[in-house]
Amino acid sequence: MNEQEFEEQLNALHDRVLSKALSDEEKNNYTESLFESIRHVNEYGQEFWYARDLQIALEYTEWRNFCKVIDKAKEACRGSNNAVSDHFVDVNKIVNAGATSKDIGDIQLSRYACYLIVQNGDPRKKVIALGQTYFAVKTRQQELIENYENLSEDQKRIAIRQETKDGVIKGKLSFYCRMLGVSRQGFYKYLAIKDRPWKYQDLADAMRVIHAEDECNDTYGRIRMYQALLLKNPTGIKIPSERTVYRVMDEIGLVHRPKRKPNGITKADREARKSDDLLKREFKADKPLEKCVTDITEIKAKDGKLYVSAIFDCFDSSVLGLAMETNMKATLCEHTLDNAYVAHPDLRGAIVHSDRGRQYTSETYRQALSKYGIIQSMNSDGGRCHDNARCESMWARMKSELLYDRYNTESLTTDELRVLSWRHFISYWNNRRICSANGGLPPMSKRQRYYQSLGLAA
Repeated sequence: MNEQEFEEQLNALHDRVLSKALSDEEKNNYTESLFESIRHVNEYGQEFWYARDLQIALEYTEWRNFCKVIDKAKEACRGSNNAVSDHFVDVNKIVNAGATSKDIGDIQLSRYACYLIVQNGDPRKKVIALGQTYFAVKTRQQELIENYENLSEDQKRIAIRQETKDGVIKGKLSFYCRMLGVSRQGFYKYLAIKDRPWKYQDLADAMRVIHAEDECNDTYGRIRMYQALLLKNPTGIKIPSERTVYRVMDEIGLVHRPKRKPNGITKADREARKSDDLLKREFKADKPLEKCVTDITEIKAKDGKLYVSAIFDCFDSSVLGLAMETNMKATLCEHTLDNAYVAHPDLRGAIVHSDRGRQYTSETYRQALSKYGIIQSMNSDGGRCHDNARCESMWARMKSELLYDRYNTESLTTDELRVLSWRHFISYWNNRRICSANGGLPPMSKRQRYYQSLGLAA
């Protein structure tokens, strides 16, 4: 639609509104030129009216009486959270008084300001009703012009419905449909189904239940939400495709968008003796306690930094061992091994892969590995981060799900962060968090199923 056609349709809207809103007598007395003749446009193309001109048009004989109406309009402007200074601008202008001229105070009014004034004017005046119609129509026209291109198809239909009282006013309906790019057939179809229950309402309710079960479940994307639905299998609900799950999540505001990703902090020790890269980026394992990855991450606190070290099992992504300190010395990694071995004595003979940080090349760490009969693997020469990508991914998820989207860590102490991290990994991560790599099962559920398949107790 070109500008001329659009302007013609806007003018048509004005005529149609008047034909419904005014009596025959009022229509005969009304002329748009009454308000158009006192309209001004500044050098920026912005239209405005002078309050003293509007006073005369609205048949107020006394300026002081009209000022009372203006004051009410300003209060209404403040009440609608609009800045009064944007719509009511005090000015001085020169007027002729016989053979002389003098300065008088006046106010430049926006269209919205004029609308508020006529809304607060004397309802007994017929010209006030005419002004209400004129400024209401002009204000609504401008809103539609500014906003219609940004509306979705459903929003366009809702806008038409609001403007036309479900399409009862034929002229308005045709105009709005053309202006908003919605066919009359499509709008009538919308009216026919608008009151039907949403077919995905039960699915949406089930998603909200899953979302509310744990604090960190609000980080579920479409894949984990889909897997959680399959795992829980809520009664009477047909689970659609992942794509449909995403659409419903987006509709009800459950789509998660992570904010930040952590960076690695360990520094390679180029002088120390190195171990071979036994994993070679093959992070899948056929059974528990076969392949593991380990790394350290840092969290800033208000009283310093907390360094978290963990060992993850490649079989099910479970946390086997966890340790935290306010430094990142080799003893931190040693304690991680200690905790993992105490909890899982069958860790003997497993491969534990790390980067080439000084902590992992230290004699302290190597002795701990030897004590527990654990085989060391390290990133390939050159320190490529992808060689330990599985562990980097674990930290990224932990920080996104637990910290960055939820807490300002620098307002918490290291002790408070310890509690959060322990609870997140040992309770939530291992036992309840849906893991896509496990086919939608939490780590311990996958491990239990593995041992059950062997006829063993987990």
